[in-house]
Amino acid sequence: MTLTGHGGAVRSVAYSCDGLLLASGSEDGTVRVWDTRTGEEAMSSLLSGDGMVKSVDFARNNQWIASGTEAGIVCVWSLTTGQKKCQKLRGHSMGVNSVILAK
Repeated sequence: MTLTGHGGAVRSVAYSCDGLLLASGSEDGTVRVWDTRTGEEAMSSLLSGDGMVKSVDFARNNQWIASGTEAGIVCVWSLTTGQKKCQKLRGHSMGVNSVILAK
């Protein structure tokens, strides 16, 4: 299955724990969430507004998704409420190459 929609190279992908969703983070600054059964986007793309997305991960309970950007920002979105605005966690002086959400 080919998933299309990003306007730049994909830098990171992560499966949800149940395998029903796949998140992809791209140089276009978006995180897209895909339904692995259909290949369609499961929700509107997520935009942190902080440059290239270098890493993505799902929480183990599938309620949250996190991304790390080249600007050193970690964003956390709620997947259960559909809240598109991210909670920005600042403090890194360089890009965030890896994020992992517990629970």
